[in-house]
Amino acid sequence: MGDDLPSERTVGRAMAHNRFWRGAPNPLGQEHESSDKEPAELPYKPLCHHQYWFIDIRYLVRFAGQWVYSICIIEGLSRTILAGMASRYQDELAILQLLHVTFGYYCLPGGIVSDNASVFTAEAFLRVLDGLGIEPCPIESGQAWQNLLETQFNVQRRLADARFIQAETFDEIEDAHAAFIQLFNTTRHWAHRDRTDDRLTPVAVLGGRLGRAVTPE
Repeated sequence: MGDDLPSERTVGRAMAHNRFWRGAPNPLGQEHESSDKEPAELPYKPLCHHQYWFIDIRYLVRFAGQWVYSICIIEGLSRTILAGMASRYQDELAILQLLHVTFGYYCLPGGIVSDNASVFTAEAFLRVLDGLGIEPCPIESGQAWQNLLETQFNVQRRLADARFIQAETFDEIEDAHAAFIQLFNTTRHWAHRDRTDDRLTPVAVLGGRLGRAVTPE
């Protein structure tokens, strides 16, 4: 049973999200910051399509005695999940495979935002970005909210975790993961609630736009 419990780090990150986004009380008894205070600015705030992509890995579900991970890439301005997969691995090869697929469909971003996990500071990852002229954009240590994908993973928890837990085969986990991405991309997004052009879903805001062109070579 203990293996199914979230780690201390996961619980801490969830509590930090509640404090930051929902004004939950501080566990140390400190008064919450005044609501008049300006919200913290994202260090990598997208101003145009494909300026920044955000990539992250989430522990998804325990299956057959080992973890399955969710690896996703979102386009910052539209919040579209460009690519994602349920993976038995969270190594460099899995990351590079997903990047390769995403580059093939959407071309290149200006920068890729990630945390400081070893796969995102590895030589192979940084060499690919350098070769393609993509800026590596690491967030500050312990500041998960600076990666927009963290918020989308919270949506995944609410909408899809039950299906992941109920899955009896790895194929069913993969199908549930693909179904979540489709649902997420075609559902009205809070970030677009004030738009007046009737583009309220991530895919509508993306509008088929591509990033910087790249040759197959």
